[in-house]
Amino acid sequence: MPRHALKKAKAPRSRKPRAKVSHALPLRPAGPSVAHGHSLHLGEVSLKKNQADKNQRLIMWLGISLLMVVIVGAWIMNLSQVIGPDTFSTKTEARQDAEDLKALRDDLQNAFSEVKDDLKQFEALTQTSPSATPSVSPTVLPNTLPN
Repeated sequence: MPRHALKKAKAPRSRKPRAKVSHALPLRPAGPSVAHGHSLHLGEVSLKKNQADKNQRLIMWLGISLLMVVIVGAWIMNLSQVIGPDTFSTKTEARQDAEDLKALRDDLQNAFSEVKDDLKQFEALTQTSPSATPSVSPTVLPNTLPN
């Protein structure tokens, strides 16, 4: 039997027309357009909602303004601590530099005096006495080892 005969034959689909939905919304609203910032005014309900929106915006802007004032106030208070009376003073910096240089000079002088003292001790240890005579070692002949 051929292969294609073994495959099950598919039943042809019958296409049924779809029913139209009668409760679908129209493509365009019947009233004025609400695009581009236009709004529908439906009497008193719209006015109450509009007033509530205005109140919410007012509360939002008051909150943002209050937060801004707090942040700027804290920044100004911190600025007075960061920029003190001696911040831009060159006298303070010059005085500090002079003290640092003096400390470095004193450390260098102390280090040199220690080196001089150690050098004097070394020279005292390495000096030979005038009465000392060098000792003569016996002559070693070539190809012989001393016992």
